[in-house]
Amino acid sequence: MNKIFSLKARIISIILILTIALAALPLTPALAATETGEGGNPRLEKLLRGEKTALEKQGERLDHTDEIIAKTESLIEKAKEKGADVSPLESALAAYQKSLVVVQEHHDQAASLLANPAGFDANGKVTDKKEALKTLRSAGEELRRAHLKITEASMDLRAAVRAFLEANKPEGASVRP
Repeated sequence: MNKIFSLKARIISIILILTIALAALPLTPALAATETGEGGNPRLEKLLRGEKTALEKQGERLDHTDEIIAKTESLIEKAKEKGADVSPLESALAAYQKSLVVVQEHHDQAASLLANPAGFDANGKVTDKKEALKTLRSAGEELRRAHLKITEASMDLRAAVRAFLEANKPEGASVRP
């Protein structure tokens, strides 16, 4: 089981490293090649649609956090009834909830930037290339920050739950959170 978790952690780490590396690359040279002039910029317009989709998916992930918190609280209550020391779980859950506040702030900032994106008209067409690039970079950075924070918080909570279950499992039982 640890090999599977370790493999997942490695894959997530590689994805995060690639995301950060790609985020550091300048968008301007690649986007300048697709500039079409007065009619807008299809590349930037596609990026705007992509960021709006990412924002929506991230919102859906944030909506599931209440369910995760409820399940963890239920686990804590059941363990308390059995007399187990739940302080590590309570600490992990508190850290998760604290991280969610930061995640929500980044998500809200991205939503604000994408609600009425500077450099784009109401139909998502580029009106000012420099402003559009600035908007896309800022919103993308906020989305990445939220993504990284919620991923880290989720992995930490899951690891704490797994460790708790492993430490408190009945003899001969396997753990699968």
